[in-house]
Amino acid sequence: MTGGRQAVPQPRDFAFFLSCRELLERPGTCSLADLILDQCPDREAPVQQMLAQSERLLFILDGVDEMLAPEPAEAAPCRNPHEAASGARVLGSLLSKELLPAARALVTRRGAAPGRLQARLCSPQCAEVCGFSDKDRKKYFYKFFQDEWKAEHAYRSVKENEMLFSLCFVPAVCWIVCTVLRQQHPAALSHLHASAHTHPSFAHLLTPACLCPQARSLQAVPRLVKLFNHANQEVQRHATGAMRNLVYDNADNKLALVEENGIFELLRALREQDDELRKNVTGILWNLSSSDRLKDRLARDTLEQLADLVLSPLSGAGGPPLIQQNASEAEIFYNATGFLRNLSSASQATRQKMRECHGLVDALVTYINHALDVGKCEDKSVENAVCVLRNLSYRLYDEMPPSALQRLEGRGRQDMGVPPGEAVGCFTPQSRRLRELPLTADALTFAEVSKDPKGLEWLWSPQIVGLYNRLLQRCELNRHTTEAAAGALQNITAGDRRWAGVLSRLALEQERILNPLLDRVRTADHHQLRSLTGLIRNLSRNARNKDEMSTKLVSHLIEKLPGSVGEKSPPADVLINIIAVLNNLVVASPVAARDLLYFDGLRKLVFIKKKRDSPDSEKSSRAASSLLANLWQYNKLHRDFRAKGYRKEDFLGP
Repeated sequence: MTGGRQAVPQPRDFAFFLSCRELLERPGTCSLADLILDQCPDREAPVQQMLAQSERLLFILDGVDEMLAPEPAEAAPCRNPHEAASGARVLGSLLSKELLPAARALVTRRGAAPGRLQARLCSPQCAEVCGFSDKDRKKYFYKFFQDEWKAEHAYRSVKENEMLFSLCFVPAVCWIVCTVLRQQHPAALSHLHASAHTHPSFAHLLTPACLCPQARSLQAVPRLVKLFNHANQEVQRHATGAMRNLVYDNADNKLALVEENGIFELLRALREQDDELRKNVTGILWNLSSSDRLKDRLARDTLEQLADLVLSPLSGAGGPPLIQQNASEAEIFYNATGFLRNLSSASQATRQKMRECHGLVDALVTYINHALDVGKCEDKSVENAVCVLRNLSYRLYDEMPPSALQRLEGRGRQDMGVPPGEAVGCFTPQSRRLRELPLTADALTFAEVSKDPKGLEWLWSPQIVGLYNRLLQRCELNRHTTEAAAGALQNITAGDRRWAGVLSRLALEQERILNPLLDRVRTADHHQLRSLTGLIRNLSRNARNKDEMSTKLVSHLIEKLPGSVGEKSPPADVLINIIAVLNNLVVASPVAARDLLYFDGLRKLVFIKKKRDSPDSEKSSRAASSLLANLWQYNKLHRDFRAKGYRKEDFLGP
């Protein structure tokens, strides 16, 4: 470990221990004052007086390498100890001395590069604590116990326990072992000989991240798995807490856990009504789910019980309405939704299992609705839940049960008297007869599907469109949530399916979703733009009133297009989405063609058409060529085109 930022020059009146991992995984926001109060035995502690004398405070920040990823550029430092902020902001502000600059910090790290850590500190003084050799361990025991007989007895007893003796190369672990032995001697010594597995009192000693590589050779994983359901609940907590550390970012230990029937033992432990234990179990599951090799098996073995034991009761689905989760329940639910988020990005088979899992989708929808009702849509669990719904809606119409698809699609075009060859030309909008025929059938299906959706029916329910729209309107800070909401809408409005068109028109005409989308399109974040422009592309295909849509959209989208070499350009897929939207509008709306000319869209399209210096720009060029060719079909605009200096070759040439 390395101590960072400042060595302790003199005794401090108040010291507080902050685990970086726990803070970073903590859902929601909290202030530094709240964190201090959480550690005070007396809830009436004079926190204000402590903060007023910040030079007398020492913060011990453990495991700071958990937070070395850079903060988003828009996250301003937190300077007020009473300001509620994310754990990452509070920790980052303490490290940079933006928050309580007179306070001191003792920082520990494990595997991070010192340079990366020191770059975030103000006036750091670093010290490296090296591990003990065999000789050092023996010397430490003698110095600690002072009594030669006790020291020799303790040292020999620990050395005979191979696992525990190996762990003692970490000085802090060596101190803990000696402390426990001194407090419990001689009973503790006898336990070291008693069994082949580590004594429960020492299960938590397997936590240092530096020991993970040796854990498998030391048989730590199978021995800990046996303790998951120990009769002593403290032992369960220590064993699962140790395992949570061992499987973090370690593929070998994850596989070893599964091979030792660990999933079954974890689910048994999850039934215990102990929040600390449940936090550890759901945390382990989340860590396991990051392994692509294990996702299908985890989905097969865990989903039903996780839905019954965690998702449904903590979301309020299928039971009494949720009042408010306590801090531990919030963390358990956050871990569980993080686990589902990882699984939902796996194979089609895993998505199908998740869609069909009783209570899973209902719990996610119920939780999001509740969060919107109480003003907590920025919550990290909401982010996870919306991301799961987006992933489960991916290729939805191709993967949904055939009976459900038939119900949504209704009668085909030939059944409605539409000739199979009747198609929509470049300019000719759909005939009035073709547009009006499906209306009655759509209305009937709409009313039927809207009524009391359950389970996977939520994924294509008209009600889900309103849910995503509320998220787009109300979620201001969490870009991942809005990106996922737009992505889910993009999935359920994609393709030529009848129901995709129904939901598109619902979003435009009933939910009035275009204005919230235009507000979001101003972002420079490429991830959000992909989902937003993909959704608008789908909506533009299915909109009934393309003139109205053109009036609102065209000028905003042209702003995103590059017009010269020096201008910033969005990624190629975003660019192609924007051009496709404009094309969908131009082929049906003279208003779109007029606005493209008026808002300088032609100059930008010609530039994109001629720029072919990469495979991506080739795709953009082809899209721009198609749009320009369609623009040229407006004969009444030819004079205006020439007045702007454009020739026929600009529209139809290579």
